[in-house]
Amino acid sequence: MAVDYEDAEAFLYDLPFGTAGRLFYEKFYEVAGLFLNSDPARWDHLAEPVNKLYNDSFIGMWNRWDPHLSEGITANLRKYSDQPNSDPTRVFLILKHIFKSVLTEQARRTLNIRNPSQQPRHLLPSPLYFLRMYLTSPEFPASDAYAHAVVRAIIFAGAVRYYRKLNSDKSLRGQLLKSAPHGFPQRDDPIEIVRHFIGFEGIVDSVRSIDRHWKIRDINYPTNPTDFIVMHMLASRGMMHLSFPTFQSEMTPRKRRTEKQELRSSFLGRGSLLGEDGIYEFVIANNVEALPPASELVNEIDGLPIAIPNADIVFARGLRFTASEGTIMRITGPSGSGKTSLALGFATALAPLGIDTIYLSCEENPDDLQRRISTIVPEFIRRTRTFNKDNLWFEAKHLKEDADTDLNSINQLIDDLVDLRPNGSIDVSSRPPGIIPLLIVLDGIHELLETDRRTVSKGQETRRLRGLVENLRRAGALVIIMSADYDDPAVQDLDYVVDLVVDLSLEKNDDVSQPLVRKFILRKTRRQFARMGAHLLNLSPRVGVGLTPQIAAQRDMHRDYAWNNRNTGRWLDVFRSSSKRETFALKLYDHSQILITGKGSSGKASLALRLVAGGIVDDSSQRQQKTGDLFEAGTEPPSESDSTLSLLNALNMPDSKRRILVVSFLYQDAYYQGLLRNLRRRKVAPSSSPDLMVDVEFFYPGHLRPEDFLRRIISRIEASYLDGLVYDAIIVDGLHNVFMQFPRLQESTVLWPILYEMLRRYTMTVITTHTHIDMPGSSYSEHMALDLTVARERAGPVLQALVNAADFYFDVSASGDDRNEFRIETVNASEQTIPPHMVWDRSSLTISTKI
Repeated sequence: MAVDYEDAEAFLYDLPFGTAGRLFYEKFYEVAGLFLNSDPARWDHLAEPVNKLYNDSFIGMWNRWDPHLSEGITANLRKYSDQPNSDPTRVFLILKHIFKSVLTEQARRTLNIRNPSQQPRHLLPSPLYFLRMYLTSPEFPASDAYAHAVVRAIIFAGAVRYYRKLNSDKSLRGQLLKSAPHGFPQRDDPIEIVRHFIGFEGIVDSVRSIDRHWKIRDINYPTNPTDFIVMHMLASRGMMHLSFPTFQSEMTPRKRRTEKQELRSSFLGRGSLLGEDGIYEFVIANNVEALPPASELVNEIDGLPIAIPNADIVFARGLRFTASEGTIMRITGPSGSGKTSLALGFATALAPLGIDTIYLSCEENPDDLQRRISTIVPEFIRRTRTFNKDNLWFEAKHLKEDADTDLNSINQLIDDLVDLRPNGSIDVSSRPPGIIPLLIVLDGIHELLETDRRTVSKGQETRRLRGLVENLRRAGALVIIMSADYDDPAVQDLDYVVDLVVDLSLEKNDDVSQPLVRKFILRKTRRQFARMGAHLLNLSPRVGVGLTPQIAAQRDMHRDYAWNNRNTGRWLDVFRSSSKRETFALKLYDHSQILITGKGSSGKASLALRLVAGGIVDDSSQRQQKTGDLFEAGTEPPSESDSTLSLLNALNMPDSKRRILVVSFLYQDAYYQGLLRNLRRRKVAPSSSPDLMVDVEFFYPGHLRPEDFLRRIISRIEASYLDGLVYDAIIVDGLHNVFMQFPRLQESTVLWPILYEMLRRYTMTVITTHTHIDMPGSSYSEHMALDLTVARERAGPVLQALVNAADFYFDVSASGDDRNEFRIETVNASEQTIPPHMVWDRSSLTISTKI
């Protein structure tokens, strides 16, 4: 079972998370059987054996490094006593979530088979999908870069074995010849084999093949190592699942392959991505709307992952290099724009991958740089096993002589690096794909210009700096060249010879109430696809250096996933009829977008929590509705399998815990926790209701930028998947406050449509509360009435967009003289009959209905 990890180490300079990742990966093959062979209704009882299996494997390994591998939001995997640990740890919750999702998809595909000649398939989440999710910290999602390096190395190692298997078997070699138009590698060297099969054209062909089979609702089979790499890379993101036959067939294999298929049990028993008993197939996940473009996939396959928050969005998942030389990035900006901090951020982010840094500065003292590093290292990286706390990976040199001497010193350094390599040159092609040996930073290249221009022509200065750049390429490293905004042709001419150009800028504003805004402007990328334009650069003591992508770039990262429309077969257990408790005045569908408005204080936040507090009602008759999948054909459906229906029923059982995210423009966490305690104390929800867990993302009034706001919400949602306990609902509370206390959010015309469209791509119910702007006495004051009209006009476009997008729209207004009772007027009921009368009592937290 160790073969995947042992072979993978050839594709890394250092192994992030040490052997811990290896144990979690290998144990997946064992725990998968526990979930597959157990009734999903009793999966919670698997927490104890799963925890024991992983904890026993880590005896003697638990320490202060990589704490996210043992810690979780509900329980700690690390065992402190001899008592069995039956709590839902993070590893258990992640396993439960991914198996529930994939087996639900498997059952629905089986029930939707329309052609009797087609056979059901067993699906399995990729072991690499689990590994990626578990190695990535919910507190620092940028750590996906380290998880990705490990996952990719395992895929590369498997691709090498797959190539050798196909090449050594005469019956399979013909398949390889037909599907590999670019021939075979010249040498049987692992790195050369992988490099040969990750060329851009090969990846394009593979993506086209996957897309072609997907459109005809067919499954995908890896006919060559490129397919193997691409399909496993997509599977490691959850975009594909592994697909197996339900029994070993003696049927003649399909024409496109000669290798037999293996069973899911054989795959799990082997404990490796590749064996001798056959090969499995892949299927696109149901929540995928489109495949990522080949230009982005090649970045992910052959690009350097950067563990800087949101750098994966800006650089489209990786920095590309050629097979023969390094990559040069030029960063310019005024004093204070963050050039040095950004370069040090790159250095600290790459250190856990075993990448050393040489920092050549014409301005900074080495001791000062060492001290600055300690202030910008994120806490997660500081506690990463492969991060050297003594900064042995960092070497700084102060260039403080004249221009010619310093230039010669740099060139001599490169020559010395080259001389350390065999044959007097750096063989860049021998480095693992997507990994570099070195980061070189040259800070203050403008200082290398001759100060006395009477003795040097402009052409000579240009040639001097260009020659330096070309010499730096010989190091086969990522080279960052930095300079101030220097109006000199020789410096500006470097933009034509470097590979990436980044401008840093400061937003000039003398208003003391507004924070300093730094911008990261990506102007050029020669060798790869990236999201060009202006993004925000953030410097903070908690996460160090980070980027906040522009709104369009954030939206683009979610383009490949389909909407999750309201589920008409499941609804929230609320609005029961007062006279007939088994009936509902209104079915508030799960995964809907719900808008609650009203004048004044009517307890809208309490009402929103009350709506999601009652659990889920599941209509089993709706589960058999046609959902459409790759087995669908035009014939009448066969009778449903009792076992498949039983499996689907068990998987659809509501969980015992519901997690809610409150995005608040009004109150802090303590307020909503008080509301939650009040709900529990009054026991207004049915006894079978789940236990609610409420998290609050509170925004202080001020000049919050739309890009930061959007990223904070989406990052919080995505982190819940890494916790293993996904948000079931999100409540956006107090939207009206945006138009009074958040001027930048108010000014953005695209933020709110994009936010709610992005939320549609998650399986959650969305509730928004909004208080209509009103002022007592405004009818008696012309000026007050005018101010009120202006305020309403500002809120109008956003509110109109929310009304148009809402599946349900309720207006909560005063009802008679009772200050605690409010009439719920149903404006939109999602094509249902509008109930005539519902009343919300904010004191007792009850809803009374009549039909």
